[in-house]
Amino acid sequence: MVTACCQGVGLPLYFELLDNEGGNSQTADREKLLTDCLWLLEGRIAYLLGDREFIGDAWTVRRAIGYLLKKKIAFMLRIRENQYIGQRGHWLTAGERLGNRKKALLDGAEVMGHHLGVSISKTGTDSELLVLVTSLLAKDASKLYKKRWSIEVFFQSLKGRGFCLEESCLKCAHKMKKIVGIASLAFAICLRVGLEAALQKQIKVKNHGYKARSFFRNGLQILRYAIKNQTSSAFQQALAWMHWLYDSFLLPKLIHNQ
Repeated sequence: MVTACCQGVGLPLYFELLDNEGGNSQTADREKLLTDCLWLLEGRIAYLLGDREFIGDAWTVRRAIGYLLKKKIAFMLRIRENQYIGQRGHWLTAGERLGNRKKALLDGAEVMGHHLGVSISKTGTDSELLVLVTSLLAKDASKLYKKRWSIEVFFQSLKGRGFCLEESCLKCAHKMKKIVGIASLAFAICLRVGLEAALQKQIKVKNHGYKARSFFRNGLQILRYAIKNQTSSAFQQALAWMHWLYDSFLLPKLIHNQ
């Protein structure tokens, strides 16, 4: 799944289903995913964020990073903490590089044959390290990488906090792909409605500092009420926005893709 960060939430752009008995995606899967996205996104990507599952094993690190550098896509990727990092002819693991410090920033370090920025820091529990490699400066890596959480917020919305997608009993991959696509489009519509509604009436902030509900949940609640009553102006506004979405974006892009 590829998403774009929007108001702290991952907005779905493209996805593929895997048929590999529950394992992670392979390098070829990731390269195909990005290649299929580039016709829409090329020249418009600020940077790519990816977790350890995106990278995979040590051999895959070299290939994945090489692919992104070749495509001139800036990135911040998390790698495993046992990865050896070279600097000034000395090779140490990330943990050895960090030592007793809370954070280590290395620019021009060698990782699997590539010279990159490396950020090493302890996580909140100190039980594991956050090791990031980037084509940008090491000092910017950890701050920007935090935005990767936006895709987890999106997944939460598709699952337990929104559409309960995991409760589906579908076994057919073709049908599952359709329902994921429909749920993704529904999520985008709910998010849009929630954002517009928040401009008119701010969402209440609770004592712990977080909003009473997310922009997505705000939009979902409004649309549920609107569909139930069918006379709400919010329902008409939502329909108008969906028409705009189709006319101004989906249809021209589909024609172009043909």
